[in-house]
Amino acid sequence: MAKDKKNTEKQEVPLTEWQQRNLEFLRKKQEEKLEKEKLNEKKMAEKKAQFQADKEGTKTDKKADLTVKEQPDLSEEDSFKQPKKKLLKPKKKKVRSIPKKDYWQAVLVITISSLVLLASLFMISPLSRQKNIKVSGSKNAIEAQLIDRAGIKKSDYLTALIFEKSRFEETLKKQDKWIKEANLSYHFPNNFTLKVKEHSIIAYKQTNNGYIPILDNGNQADIVNASELPESFMTINLDKAEDIQTLVKKLTKLNQDLVKEIKTISLANSQSTKDLLLLEMTDNNTVRVPLSEIDSKLPYYPKIKKNVAGGSIIDMEVGLYSTNSDIEAALAENKASAATESSSEQDPNESSADNSDSEDSSAAASEENDQPVTEAATSP
Repeated sequence: MAKDKKNTEKQEVPLTEWQQRNLEFLRKKQEEKLEKEKLNEKKMAEKKAQFQADKEGTKTDKKADLTVKEQPDLSEEDSFKQPKKKLLKPKKKKVRSIPKKDYWQAVLVITISSLVLLASLFMISPLSRQKNIKVSGSKNAIEAQLIDRAGIKKSDYLTALIFEKSRFEETLKKQDKWIKEANLSYHFPNNFTLKVKEHSIIAYKQTNNGYIPILDNGNQADIVNASELPESFMTINLDKAEDIQTLVKKLTKLNQDLVKEIKTISLANSQSTKDLLLLEMTDNNTVRVPLSEIDSKLPYYPKIKKNVAGGSIIDMEVGLYSTNSDIEAALAENKASAATESSSEQDPNESSADNSDSEDSSAAASEENDQPVTEAATSP
């Protein structure tokens, strides 16, 4: 009990002034610490609220120039207790990005508009009509005439030659006899090439003014001089253009080596066969063959000529047989004498006997030359 009394007495001893001030200081420190913790908790709550607001986009329309109002002056003690507020930084406005689809559509529209503008400027400029045309493949036709006959003018636009080239190609083939094929090609920026293929010359027609080339389609070109002729060529002496075209079509069906052996083709002036032709060959033989049957009968000639002598006449008018100029002359003389005797006033019996003798002699002469040809003709 005595000890308890002593302790109570010690506890009840009054504090000194210094001790009281120390206790007050510690109490303030404790309060500041609590204030700081509360301030930190408040800041964390504000940050969470700000983050949530930014995420939801509710505060995007706030002004960037907001500032915190000035705080009233506080005493030193209150400054410990009152937390300092941070100045709010202005928020950056979000820039709206353009979708890729809209971006590419805008680029496409701008590109097309630019191309249309450039094309329009080009079309109204003199450059749209300036063109260089080169002709290739021409041997007999004149280049300047080909361009003119194709219908190409200086005033034509480049686009006309590019997109309507088939029209110029067809026009050239119709206007120029030499041209078989034509192709107009474009090369950037304003160059063109007119490539042509000409008809080949299959024969010539002799006239008083010169030689006319006969093309492989039967058409006749312009007259050429004798100096322009090749060393060896075939001459066709037919008057009708229809006969020439028919002949050329049939000759193109034959073997060209056989065609090269023909030197001259002319009408035989036969009374029985109107279209009978007389062909002079390079081996000095002569062939008589109808125009309508030349493509079917003339192929026998290479086998027939092996069995006849040079200078023979191969007759294909009705059958296939050979003769020569002497026999032909003898037959013609016999026919003439027979005609004379029949018209004279002689005994009918004598004239008939003479006629039979002449016919027997001509048949015998013909028989001597017909036999080899008949054998050759049976196996074409």
